[in-house]
Amino acid sequence: MRCWTGCRRGAWTAGSSSHWWPPAEYNGLVEHRRYAEAPPRVDHHLTQAGVALSVPIRAMGTWAARYADTVLASIYRRRNEVERTINRLKNFRALATRFDKRAYVFYGTVTVAAIRLWLRPERSAPFRGPWHPGSAGEAR
Repeated sequence: MRCWTGCRRGAWTAGSSSHWWPPAEYNGLVEHRRYAEAPPRVDHHLTQAGVALSVPIRAMGTWAARYADTVLASIYRRRNEVERTINRLKNFRALATRFDKRAYVFYGTVTVAAIRLWLRPERSAPFRGPWHPGSAGEAR
């Protein structure tokens, strides 16, 4: 729980986290105390439910810190795959020029191009026909 106004741990000022404390108060995680002072002062404190909830939140934070590289690598890998697929779709002239005037026709063109990419063999491995030694079609 971060406090940007320099208050002690477990207490918040009214301006530090005003965007999330009303729902937390409604759910019974935070309570607030009003003081009759000039200027008015309000302190927010965690209830027992809020303290109990902070344990799994901290555990999630340590898990995120431990596995951040793995998660980010996975996200990067998926993003890279999506970007490469979009670039392959741009190789189709009808998609690159956006020749179709109607949206449903364009979506159909995108679908046909995606199906053609899906049915296309992988280019990462070199083509090995049945005559190549070690292939599945090798004569014995």
